[in-house]
Order: sequence, then C-alpha cells, then structure tokens
Amino acid sequence: PEFEPPLLILYEYLLDGARTKTRYKTSVIRMREGHEERVGEWQDAQREFNITPALRHQTDLNAVVAFFHARNGPQYAFKIRDPLDYSATAEYVHTGDESRTVFQLIKRYTSGLPGDTYYTIRPIVLPDTPIQLFLNGVLQSTGYTINYTTGVVTFTTPPGSGVALTWTGEFDIPVRFGIDELDVSVEGFDVYSFGSIDLTEIPID
Repeated sequence: PEFEPPLLILYEYLLDGARTKTRYKTSVIRMREGHEERVGEWQDAQREFNITPALRHQTDLNAVVAFFHARNGPQYAFKIRDPLDYSATAEYVHTGDESRTVFQLIKRYTSGLPGDTYYTIRPIVLPDTPIQLFLNGVLQSTGYTINYTTGVVTFTTPPGSGVALTWTGEFDIPVRFGIDELDVSVEGFDVYSFGSIDLTEIPID
C-alpha cells in the first residue's frame, strides 16, 4: 500500500504533548509448581499515541476533520513520525556472503552489560529519503534500490564475504486512527477543542 504524507498538524500535536505507549503481547502460563512459562506472541512491539490537542482555530479544525473523513476514520492507514524514536545511525544490518542481495533495514535495541546483553530487532518500514547505506563504512551511492514502503534493500551485486552492511537515516511508522468518532467542542468564536485522538501502529504485510 501507499502511505500518504502525514497531516503536519497531527505531528505538531505529538510534539506539543502526547502520551505514547509501546506494547508487547506475551502469554504467561503459571505452572503448578509456581514457575512461569512466557511466550512472546508478537515479533515486534506495537506503538500507540494518545493526543489531546489544546484549543485550536477553524483552520486546524478543518484540516483534522477533512483528514479524518478522507480515511474513513480508522479504515485507511497513513504514516507519522514517532518523536521519541525516528532515526538510526550506523545501524548494523547484516554481513555479506557473496550470494545474498536482499536485506531488511532493521534497528537494534540493546541493554545490559558486556557478556550479559539482551537485544531485540525491529524491522524498519517507511524509511525516509534519503537513506545512507555503507559497506564496511564506505558510503554507497549506486548499485542498490530501496523499497520505501517495506524498508527492503536490494543490491545489484551481492556484498562480498565478511562485508558489513550498515545504514543511517530516519523513518516513519504506519498508523491508523484508533477511534471511530472525532469529538469536537466549540469553546468560543473561532476556538475549538478536540477530544482524545488515538493513533495505533499497524503492520505492513
């Protein structure tokens, strides 16, 4: 699917004050002996945003209402930037083997001490142009294509054996409205307020 650029006023709302939530889905099974068995059901976390905009004027109201209607509420997705997590710098992707040409952009989240490190890998979708790709630290300007929806990189020639692929750039996330109703209040002449606006991250198949 094609994701239209975000409504800038919604991004301003995120910067102006919003609650963000990062959610994993894990099944916890309590054994008879008291031990737990934990099974992660999602490969990646889901991000949610809760926006409560301050008082706005007619121009802002018209833009948000039109944007909400154009997407039939939560039916159609769009992209937006998470103000807390939208970039990667020299992020390691994979090491070449002289045969593989297709790679998924990823970002690692690491915690712990040396020798006792935990990390999770997040596939990056909706990378923002331009993305910089490096092979063993050397910037590549040709010889590859990037799918700017899926974040998949395809090289014309496979990277050599032992050659590290890294990337630097910014990215958005695909979201939909998490509400079926847009709540608007008239506070005075040309002054309006919105109820809570929820945005929910969706997967890209």
